[in-house]
Amino acid sequence: MRYLIIVLSAFTLSGCVKPFYHLQAPFSVEDPTVNGGLFVDSGPMIRSARDRYWMAYQNALDKDGYDLEDSDAYPYFRPGKLEAATAGDNAANALFWREGKTYARLLCNDFFDRVAFAFAHREHARKQTNIAGGLITGIMGLAGASPELVGGTGLGFASAESAFNAYNESFMVTPDLGLMHALVRTTQDAKDKLVDEATLLHVTDVQKHLADYVAPCTFTGMQALLDESLKRKLSDFPTTVPVEFMTKEEYKEALDAK
Repeated sequence: MRYLIIVLSAFTLSGCVKPFYHLQAPFSVEDPTVNGGLFVDSGPMIRSARDRYWMAYQNALDKDGYDLEDSDAYPYFRPGKLEAATAGDNAANALFWREGKTYARLLCNDFFDRVAFAFAHREHARKQTNIAGGLITGIMGLAGASPELVGGTGLGFASAESAFNAYNESFMVTPDLGLMHALVRTTQDAKDKLVDEATLLHVTDVQKHLADYVAPCTFTGMQALLDESLKRKLSDFPTTVPVEFMTKEEYKEALDAK
């Protein structure tokens, strides 16, 4: 009987840790901008956007008057001395801005896809751990295990669940990833509309706008968006119930009337 219980417990735990992957539905359709790459920048579309971004950056630096030198490290160039302290070619800076936006948007979308994929698997593992903990402790109780052993086993599974929750609270801004991604995209679109390509006279102008464009997709940027959204909801919350205070005389009159 005890051997049977051990086998059932091992089977239950192994089923939670290593599910039958061939029975699982696909997580999502293939993203043509990533093409199923396992690591960031591994997809051909993102690699192409990255290379075009650096080419546009190099061209903008050249038009801005910098003497470019060859380098052994990627992207294989570095700016040297400034030949002319004049504004660069506006067309080169505009192209740098457009390529930078595209590259940043691809990386941001890929980031949210990976976060959602990891979060879904963590939630699955957490729930399966709870199921395994309940089954194993129940089997141990039926087998006549000591209360101390059963309690220790249950505590171990509870600690595992707490570890999953602690990770999500520490490394995720919010579990509502779809809403956060939509908020980030809306903020980036608003930034895009504010930038006039005719004002991009220097490479530094493009870099400044790109930094603001990428910021909403960072951890601190998403936290700032979430805090600002919460503050806006609180400040716009309507107060529909009037609050009236009675004086001592009115209170005494009310008591006397009763």
